[in-house]
Amino acid sequence: MTGWRSRSKRRSARSSGSRAMTSAKSTASTTRRLFIRRSAARVEFSLNAPGHRRFRLEAMGDAIHARSIMSLRVAYKIPFLARALRQRDKARRTVEILTRKNVELALRLQLAEALARDEACALPDDQAPALTRWRDIREPVWTSNRRVCVYVCFVRHDRVAPHAAHAMAALRQDGFYVICLAVRNDVDAPMIDPGPEVADALCARANAGWDFGAWAAMFRRYPQVWDASGLLLMNDSVIGPLRAMDDIWHGIARSPASVFGLVESLDVQRHMQSFWMFYKAEALRNATLRAFWRTVRNLADKDDVIAAYEVNTIQLCEIAGLAHEAVFPFEADDRRPANPSFWGWRRLAARGYPFIKTRLLTETPDDIDLSDWVAVLRAAGLDGERARTLLAASHSPKETACGRARW
Repeated sequence: MTGWRSRSKRRSARSSGSRAMTSAKSTASTTRRLFIRRSAARVEFSLNAPGHRRFRLEAMGDAIHARSIMSLRVAYKIPFLARALRQRDKARRTVEILTRKNVELALRLQLAEALARDEACALPDDQAPALTRWRDIREPVWTSNRRVCVYVCFVRHDRVAPHAAHAMAALRQDGFYVICLAVRNDVDAPMIDPGPEVADALCARANAGWDFGAWAAMFRRYPQVWDASGLLLMNDSVIGPLRAMDDIWHGIARSPASVFGLVESLDVQRHMQSFWMFYKAEALRNATLRAFWRTVRNLADKDDVIAAYEVNTIQLCEIAGLAHEAVFPFEADDRRPANPSFWGWRRLAARGYPFIKTRLLTETPDDIDLSDWVAVLRAAGLDGERARTLLAASHSPKETACGRARW
């Protein structure tokens, strides 16, 4: 790092202080810029406010256009670019370590403040989930000793998408009291009720704060959720279940853990993906977990939501003293910092993972082969035909909460 910083300072001095490194010492908005320049290639990194990373690789002149996996593979074969990219990788790891430390510190501070208040945190009106427009279409009826699911789905027109209805109906069959929380651009617009065979209760909320904002609003509006015997927080970013989940529920019941995610990811940092999170009763009674949900605010940018909330799922459990477990953890031969729901979808299917990401099928990255996805699911004992039917029937599959693909 010393050599990098000295080069940055020399470059900063030559550019009349336009990139002054003194700003990096600010605790409120930590910023570090590291540069590599050789011929026409430049690599730039920046670490902005705690928990927010940006990375940009620019090509100038006749240098390679490194915006895809393929071009990076080519770049690593060119000697001077390979050296630059290796230095980039080392610097990026350093930046990620700094980011994780900043994020954990920020998380600990906000939890300490929330615990000290022991009440709703004072948030700006435009960021307070509880103040977002809400309408009860079929109000929840609370009973004790029930497992509850709060299922967040984006409803663009007048009805819940077929794949969301399928998921909720399956959860009801598994014994959950299902609350459909429909995120809408116009809360007061007419909406077709999917019926009690799909959801036990139906609520509509204005489109703000993504899935975490919606869940936080539910906790605030209906604190009875905390008294459930188990709570599943789920969103509509996946198609499924494509098989019975009895083995998963039995495994959760036998496990000593109290917080569960379905998929473990090493992307950014080790965490459990937030599209499916299950809390046992002991977790729901935990003061630190409750404090966390009081601090959640309506964030407009999806990357801010991911950085502030999703990638902290395991850190939150460790701070709260809650044992956690991923139903489908990373395996020894698959430890790479990539989203397993995308680049590891075949391995997940082979292990019996009962869902598939909607966005994987609608916005497939160039380097992922999905030509045989239905056959792969079928070979793994999953209902690939049902997945294809649900995908085709779901209107505007790219639309999710906040009006565009988030998960």
